[in-house]
Amino acid sequence: MNVTKAIQRLYLDVIVTGLLFVTIAGLMLLSMPQVLSPSGHDKLYHALAFMALTFPICSFRPSASLVILSLAALFGAMIESLQPLVGRHGDIMDFWADVIGMCLGWGLAKVYRSLSLGALK
Repeated sequence: MNVTKAIQRLYLDVIVTGLLFVTIAGLMLLSMPQVLSPSGHDKLYHALAFMALTFPICSFRPSASLVILSLAALFGAMIESLQPLVGRHGDIMDFWADVIGMCLGWGLAKVYRSLSLGALK
């Protein structure tokens, strides 16, 4: 049994995505003092977080890519909408950074799949 099938069978990709979902939600909705807020790197952090969120499912369950990308976009919009309720401010540019991260996660997953399929031949 190859690694991809083992990951799918054990739902490790789904578990990792769920843990990332909870972690991202907690960090992005956590009320932080201005002193601790990231300076200039905020968009990069958003992109990296959403890249990590979408990569596992897009890599190991490519048929579910559209579902996870749609849910991640909804999640990003929801987070930006809820941030004012916890003393932070929502930013449309943060949402677009999330979208860029989702696209990067999907693209990296495509590269991973093509490399892993090439290695199996």
